[in-house]
Amino acid sequence: MRCGTCDTFACAIGAKNDVATRLLGPLVRRGVELRDGTQATRLVAEGRSIVAVR
Repeated sequence: MRCGTCDTFACAIGAKNDVATRLLGPLVRRGVELRDGTQATRLVAEGRSIVAVR
């Protein structure tokens, strides 16, 4: 849409193709928990699924 209102901000109508719009929402709906001030150093897998984050 190229509307200049969401440059450096989350897009109010979801038209922006960025991490917040396209990735974080669907992951949180699937059970991903976001924690600020943390750093992931390892993903623990069982088969083809990630079951833990260290």
